[in-house]
Amino acid sequence: KEMIFKYYEKEIVITYPAKESLVRCRQVASSFSERGGLVFGQILTKDRAVINLVREVKPKNAKPRFCLFSKNDENKIIKEEYKKGNYLLGKWHTHYEDIPEPSDIDIASMKTYYATSKHNMPFFLMLIIGKEGSIYVGGFNDQEYRFEEIPR
Repeated sequence: KEMIFKYYEKEIVITYPAKESLVRCRQVASSFSERGGLVFGQILTKDRAVINLVREVKPKNAKPRFCLFSKNDENKIIKEEYKKGNYLLGKWHTHYEDIPEPSDIDIASMKTYYATSKHNMPFFLMLIIGKEGSIYVGGFNDQEYRFEEIPR
């Protein structure tokens, strides 16, 4: 089933295939490497966006925490998906936590992405997938940051 939630006064839909891709990538053991990638979709109206695709980016350093992802690989994927009509809406990654909290590095990098990306969203998303498959969303704009669990 798809997930629908309100965020910054915008309805966000995560399609079932995108949700299942995220949940399959979760860290189920502390020794598993962090995984992450990019979130794509369409902005349907000024009040509604759909996340219909998540792409994994191979890490430069496979670590259980604070994994680094290749900017070159990210940019290549962003260009590929843009040609297909998919717009970058944010990023995702895993944390081996029941209730994942963004690190200071997560927050700083998302603020940078919001400031340097070309988009017409009022925010840039960060999805963090917990070890049990719960999905938490962070939104960043030029004024504030919010982070909350997406109701299942």
